Amino acid sequence: FGVAFRTPQNNSTGVPHIIEHCVLSGSRKYKTKEPFMNLVQSSLATFLNAMTFSDKTIYPVASRNDKDFRNLMDVYLDAVFYPNLYTDERIFRQEGWRYQLEDADAPLTYSGVVYNEMRGAFSSPFQVAYSETNQRLFPDTHYAYNSGGEPYTIPELSFEEFKDFHSRFYHPSNAKIFLYGDMDIEGQLKYLNDEYLSAFDAREVDSEIAFQEAFSEPREESALYSLAGGEDVTDKDYLVWSVALNKYSDLKANLMLEVLTDALFSTQSAPVRLALQQQDFCSDTNAFTDEKMQNMLAVFLINAKPEAKTKYQAIIEDTLRKLVKEGIDRDHLTASLNRMEYSLREGGGYTTMGILYFIKSLDSWLYGGDPLDQLRYTEALAELRESLSTDSWERFVEEKLIANPHKLLLHLQPQAGLNEAKDQQVLAKLAERKAQMSTAEIDDLVRRTRELAEWQNTEDSAEAKASIPRLGIADLETELPDPPCLTSEEEDDIVLEHPIFTSQIHYARYSFPLQHIAKEDLFYVSLLSLLLGSVDTDHHDYKQLSTAVFLETGGINYNPAIALKEPDEKVLFRMEVTLKTLDAQGGTWPELLTEILRLSRFDDDKRILELMRMQLVGKEHDISQQGDNFARNRLLSRLNLSSWMQEELAGVSYYLRLKQLIADFEENKQSLKENLKRVYNAAFNRGEVILSLTTDEESMPTFRAAALRALSQLPNTEKVPVEWNFEEDPLNEGIQVSSNVQYVVKGFDFEKFKTVYDGRMNVLAA
Repeated sequence: FGVAFRTPQNNSTGVPHIIEHCVLSGSRKYKTKEPFMNLVQSSLATFLNAMTFSDKTIYPVASRNDKDFRNLMDVYLDAVFYPNLYTDERIFRQEGWRYQLEDADAPLTYSGVVYNEMRGAFSSPFQVAYSETNQRLFPDTHYAYNSGGEPYTIPELSFEEFKDFHSRFYHPSNAKIFLYGDMDIEGQLKYLNDEYLSAFDAREVDSEIAFQEAFSEPREESALYSLAGGEDVTDKDYLVWSVALNKYSDLKANLMLEVLTDALFSTQSAPVRLALQQQDFCSDTNAFTDEKMQNMLAVFLINAKPEAKTKYQAIIEDTLRKLVKEGIDRDHLTASLNRMEYSLREGGGYTTMGILYFIKSLDSWLYGGDPLDQLRYTEALAELRESLSTDSWERFVEEKLIANPHKLLLHLQPQAGLNEAKDQQVLAKLAERKAQMSTAEIDDLVRRTRELAEWQNTEDSAEAKASIPRLGIADLETELPDPPCLTSEEEDDIVLEHPIFTSQIHYARYSFPLQHIAKEDLFYVSLLSLLLGSVDTDHHDYKQLSTAVFLETGGINYNPAIALKEPDEKVLFRMEVTLKTLDAQGGTWPELLTEILRLSRFDDDKRILELMRMQLVGKEHDISQQGDNFARNRLLSRLNLSSWMQEELAGVSYYLRLKQLIADFEENKQSLKENLKRVYNAAFNRGEVILSLTTDEESMPTFRAAALRALSQLPNTEKVPVEWNFEEDPLNEGIQVSSNVQYVVKGFDFEKFKTVYDGRMNVLAA
């Protein structure tokens, strides 16, 4: 189930985002302070969330339990149509923003959930670049404003404006309601009408989304983003080349743009990306299209050198002109079409297909089109495959990307301490405001601050708690799903077969034991997962290899995995190689997989350094945006072996070592390559391999034979386990990052208090 509202904003106060939070903070029927969190704790939901987009706000839920599903629907419908936000200003002050004054002598500050969330979001140069690009590419539309909220603008939103926004847009006449699944549709529609929709009269809701008139000529503009005070700004510019195109509801044109974005700008063999990388004036590139009424393509140059600004646009467009003249490689387009088909069949990363269908339907439905248009992708993909024999792809590039005057080149420059300076201006403004307040006004604000804190910390009443729907034991299915698992042996390896429906996609997971790898080599194991499939082999360069892999599969991934084996909780360390394919018979993918696992080469210094620099940029972004996760993992790494391993493989420790290796690459590159080759040769061998296969029953025998074809080409070697010693080493530390949000984590090992793990701990944590 989902309900969506078109929510165009005319400023960057983040009112759509704040309302998304506030409607889930109590309603007519459901009287606790946080019904959403109450549901998270007690529901069987397979999906439960709310999301703010640039032009819509959506409230999707899903459950496999009929009673739970109805409960979720009712809580969400009551929340969006009858929220408590009109009568309880504390909700706005908690979720949006507020003046905060702890006592009369304390400084006046701002606070609020969304306010703090967006301070963190705008610590990312990607977020700043995205927001600045939309502002300048669509200046005459609501897309020029940030629906999430620009942190220094959020405090301009008044409580009256906030209530007015909900009153205008949260009405059934502006709602799109979606149902999907094995249910009594007529019964659900009757419930929707009788319990909610019949209480409202139809009305005109002015939520029309304006279309940006095309520019008469390309534009070039600049903006700033913040780094921490004192941080080096050298070679940290961002350049964004963007172009506005067709309506997003044009499914075929939209899919064609996504395929071209992938094939020309994103993959390892993408010609525009390669042309930019050859200049050696940036750490990485990134390209994406956006989900809004008017589609756009944006290509990012990350950590660019100053000279890149004068060359960037010319390199992109000259490369595109060459492709139009000489023709785009059809293998590249086919591989990208394959990737798109896998994503659409699998649900685009969502846990239920219904959620994907809901969001996709809005790409036409929200703008007045048929909601089913966006779900007819099978026909559209077939038409695109047929068009590969025509010049329609080159004509699209010529008309939409090269000749199109509606373009923007944005130069985003770093300024150390920019946000600190803005914060000082805010503090000065707040200090001036406080100085103008009377003693009575100060006392009143202190009272309101303390009352809000007391309200937040006070447990909901028994009456309020009783309003939240709950499931009884009788409502629960006592028989859990038990997917089939057939176990067999193949020489010294184990094969697991899971014959279930998989939308005609066949999945294989090769799990290689790494118990014989020394703890000093964890860094190289992690680096291998980065490099494999992205460096040359004896038979293919990395560009050819990337295309070949995606012509045959939906991708091959390499990930170190750590698990604890009961009952003694022994740490298991493995490298998992996963792939998916539409070809159960194998084609050439078994040979490609073996080639990557046995014949990869680590002799291209430039390529290795390039990949490490790309990963470093990604890690820095992740640390700034997910600081709580990195801090928690780092803390746990001082308390147990498995967490220490995870920290060495992917945490701050790995990042710091990667950064140092890049800085000292020339003097350490030979030993690096030798260590990579040594660990690589030790990792991918037969013996104690677990091969897990998931496909439909009819395809399983053929798929098994193909998967074993790859395994049979690997050598079978003896693996001598090594003993890994670990001593607990608690540490108090602080790590400085370029972020407007701080994260504090404190923890301990409960086993040291002679307490053993119990499932009730998870219940208490929730």
